[in-house]
Amino acid sequence: MWSEQETKLLFVERPAYAGRRLLAPVAGALSFIVTAGLVIAASAALGVALGLPESVKDFTAVVAVVLGLAAACATIAALVPKRHVTFYRDESKGSRSCAWSRMPSFSSSLPPIP
Repeated sequence: MWSEQETKLLFVERPAYAGRRLLAPVAGALSFIVTAGLVIAASAALGVALGLPESVKDFTAVVAVVLGLAAACATIAALVPKRHVTFYRDESKGSRSCAWSRMPSFSSSLPPIP
């Protein structure tokens, strides 16, 4: 950032986090598969042990998918990089002026980090 007289005031950095952007959907898909698989395996074991009817097995399959989707959403939300910008006073980035962070899909912003 610079002034009207083109004097440098602040240096701004916004990291890209390309790796985390690629990792988040993969980890979300894995968490869906693991969660849904565990719920289906547990319901199948209980179905065999207790002799549950087919309608209960169908219901547990729906519950497994819903829980798997919830796990995938939570994993992706936790891993996706948060939008943030850091302001520095000099080019060496030795003295941080302030930082601004916000969640990617929420409207509330966090206060600056000193």
